[in-house]
Amino acid sequence: MRPTVVVCRKCKNHACLTGLLETHTDVSVQLVKCQKICHGPVVGLPVAGRMQWFERVNGLKEVAALLLLTKKGAPEKVPKPLKKRRVKAYAGRSPRS
Repeated sequence: MRPTVVVCRKCKNHACLTGLLETHTDVSVQLVKCQKICHGPVVGLPVAGRMQWFERVNGLKEVAALLLLTKKGAPEKVPKPLKKRRVKAYAGRSPRS
């Protein structure tokens, strides 16, 4: 079963991020409603069995860390470039669909 990465469909540059995830990784990308935490592209994916949300994933280092995180089977830790982008108050919540 392929892991699912959730991307907000209203954020700027979501199409670019979705295209990168679909072409460079083996994950299913699901577009969802606005998560009300937007400050750039918003991405949600399970890390260590818990849904984690990241905002402003539009820089080179952040996108590279996201691709690395999705290529791992079941990631346990968040890469350093994404740690500052994590939305702690929204951790563990399911996406608004």
